Amino acid sequence: MASHIPFPDDWAASFQSATAPHLHVYGAINFEWQRCEFEIFALMAALAATPANVLKTLMAGVDTAMFPAKVKTLTKARGLPKEIGETIERLMNLAEACRENRDALMNAMPYLDEESASPAYLLFYEEGPENKITLSLTQMRQVCDQIRLCRLSIEELLNFFAKKPNSSMPVNIPAPIRLALLRHANSR
Repeated sequence: MASHIPFPDDWAASFQSATAPHLHVYGAINFEWQRCEFEIFALMAALAATPANVLKTLMAGVDTAMFPAKVKTLTKARGLPKEIGETIERLMNLAEACRENRDALMNAMPYLDEESASPAYLLFYEEGPENKITLSLTQMRQVCDQIRLCRLSIEELLNFFAKKPNSSMPVNIPAPIRLALLRHANSR
């Protein structure tokens, strides 16, 4: 029987460097990325025409950050129609940006910015004062929403490949938002 450790209602308030809503979206970003990564793997299996359990064995030890590049390579090797290839390319570019953003936030040092009284993050892209970025709750939710949109678009593509009823090619794939670019915009 699993034991449950009860937390007081103000548990989230015990974190001095983030608000409860920031902690929630931080977890949601990670949760959505895990689901997105699963769909990228499913797409890789579909393109390789290989059962997922076999592909899992073949890919053991491969960094999951390489999955989008592998999907792109498989797409070219399959010789798919141009429209499908371009859609997959845009999706994997979006997935790469989502992973970069997720990794940057998960590896960042959160703290409370004294000037704005907002949660801020030291991103470890490079040394220097420009590695500090302050993200609003809305911006963090946009990161999460971008990951969710990527996942749902990959699911839509998989449904299209499986010829499920009422499925179609994903068409509204946005240009990726990258936190690294936000950081440079904030340092000007």
